[in-house]
Amino acid sequence: MRDEDLADYLQAAVARNTSLIQSLSDDIVKRIEQTVYTSGIAGNSVTTLRKSLQAQFGITDRRARLIARDQTGKFNSDLNKIRQQQAGVTSYV
Repeated sequence: MRDEDLADYLQAAVARNTSLIQSLSDDIVKRIEQTVYTSGIAGNSVTTLRKSLQAQFGITDRRARLIARDQTGKFNSDLNKIRQQQAGVTSYV
């Protein structure tokens, strides 16, 4: 998979995952999507993402912690899935 394909896949995965965030406006969710993607590509920690969400969107600490932990886990899971598929892994237990 080329880097461009990887970026497109990850962007789509982040969009799909962030769309599940409820009780925030669509505009905020789209901006969170970009923040999560940028943070994931940069390899930032959950704490860094949490602080960024709080600073940019005024989200409470508890909610920002939940979103950061959830979205970072999903991002890493999607990235690992792609890497395993590139390595030829077709299934796992």
